[in-house]
Amino acid sequence: MNNVREFLIDASNWVHDLSVEKIPLNSIDHAKILFIDTLGAAIASLTTTYGKMFVSGFYNDIDDMPTVLPALSILLDFDSTLLYYGHLGHGILASALFYAISNETTGSEIVEAIIGASEITSRIAASLVLSEVRGQMMMPLHALTTAIMLAKLSDQDPNTILNAINHAVSILLKPLREGFATIAKTLIASTGFNHGLNSFNLAKSVKNNNNLSFESFLKNWKGIIVETPYSGLGKRWHINTLSIKKYPACSYAQTAIEAILQIRESINPSEITQITVKENLLTYHMDKTSKVFIERGLRFPILQFFTPYLISYTLIYGKPNPLMYEKEYIQSKGIWNLIAKTKFMHSLNLTSKLLREPLPFSVAFKELNILTKLYLLLRFGGLKALTMLQYPEIRRGHDIEYINLERTKKILGVEIEVKTSTTKYEISREIIDGFHGTSLDKKWAITLNKLNYLKMFMSDTEFQHAIDILRNLEKANYEELNFIVKVVKKALEHSVKMV
Repeated sequence: MNNVREFLIDASNWVHDLSVEKIPLNSIDHAKILFIDTLGAAIASLTTTYGKMFVSGFYNDIDDMPTVLPALSILLDFDSTLLYYGHLGHGILASALFYAISNETTGSEIVEAIIGASEITSRIAASLVLSEVRGQMMMPLHALTTAIMLAKLSDQDPNTILNAINHAVSILLKPLREGFATIAKTLIASTGFNHGLNSFNLAKSVKNNNNLSFESFLKNWKGIIVETPYSGLGKRWHINTLSIKKYPACSYAQTAIEAILQIRESINPSEITQITVKENLLTYHMDKTSKVFIERGLRFPILQFFTPYLISYTLIYGKPNPLMYEKEYIQSKGIWNLIAKTKFMHSLNLTSKLLREPLPFSVAFKELNILTKLYLLLRFGGLKALTMLQYPEIRRGHDIEYINLERTKKILGVEIEVKTSTTKYEISREIIDGFHGTSLDKKWAITLNKLNYLKMFMSDTEFQHAIDILRNLEKANYEELNFIVKVVKKALEHSVKMV
């Protein structure tokens, strides 16, 4: 664990010294996209019944904004992700606006803080990729991004940054798996922000901290800890691995939605007799888990993670949007008739394609001995999974020191067969626009389209001014950032009045 100690000390110094002049232009673009995309996801939630109900219960005045925003930005699972595991935007957006409310900060300072928080947290998140509770670990990471953001924005010394990091992971909350299937999952992001804020305040107040809580944090997570990611600060930019979701649904299902849209105009949903969805291992296990809750009668938000619902909705109504989780759709007999005709199954071929890319899971294989690799393959894929060892990239994994992050693709492949009494359609998809591996221009287009939901809460002139500020965030002054805070405040207050 000595490398953990060294990494955190180096990281704290690196964050302290970071300036926009040291950051590549495309990384600055990705930082702005992350900020705007998270804001767009939060505003999109305000257009829904669930979002309005949530805000009406939690928002009273501007001081509540930082607590409400993280929950809204995760409500529809419409948020962006980094390739090396991380929905990091929740704490980033909330802490940036929280700080801007009462401090004369600038856009360049916010961009520097976004990069610093993302680069450190993504490496720490990547070190936990094979943890057995991997999907439940985000609360400490939201706290971590918040603590680093606030420490950087307020220009704290490296030791205070280090203490803020350690305090952020000093309390290890492990939500029940069942929480994943309820609206309470939104509190993970808000709880993370508030704990990160408290961690930052504690670090400012108590200067002497001789313990590195993060070492204990790593030891307490069950599973395998990956140590390779602690490298390349200032050389390889994890913010560049940002993936933008086109639809309000889990990233695993975005390829399935995109695939089914290819045939939607050619088929009458009422004539469908069977839908077969072949999935990679990640999507398959997500659907298996979701199905258990759905069979218990739970619907929202678990439907965001259930491919059969997302495919059925798309076939009947077209491109998914935030309103797809309103009761009129969730209770639609047409959708559930199609779900009943849908079966999903694991495809070793799609899983092998996934693992042959240097995603976190295959990077982790680099550090495993052969017996552990065999155990994991058998456990998650059965005997047939051993055939994946024919690929050298899976046998030896990937060393993050030598990965070209710019060329890595987020392949979440799917193959779909749709049958009617007279016709059979076969379609497949591996990657969609906005995922890592697609162009920066496409990511910008999707992000700005998501921000269009702001139009519902202000005049065209105000909206265009907000767009201009956000597009050029690194050049924004205090007055312009204050305008963005007022824009968000106006949207929240408008939603409260609509309930």
